[in-house]
Amino acid sequence: MAGGDVTAIPVGAAVRCVCVKWHRPKIRIIDVHHIQPLSWGGPDTPENKVTVCPNTHRLVHELLDRYKRRSGVLFADDVRPFPKYVRELARQGWTRYLASQEG
Repeated sequence: MAGGDVTAIPVGAAVRCVCVKWHRPKIRIIDVHHIQPLSWGGPDTPENKVTVCPNTHRLVHELLDRYKRRSGVLFADDVRPFPKYVRELARQGWTRYLASQEG
């Protein structure tokens, strides 16, 4: 993760992780994840942000790195270890990145 891609905020009633409704143990901070990372030219806009727990944030960036290293060619074994919501966020990030490269 690039340093500019992470914003941590205290967990409040209006902010929660998009990955699961209840965390065990309870999380104390939440990260703001840019769906298309800032380091990949993603905008710093509300439409490009979601709130996720630090573990999900780390996993999404790990999978995004795999997408980039392999030019988007991933096999079932590449993505199977990741939860469905992590795979979906990474897929969205890769799709937005590709769209930004076309224009």
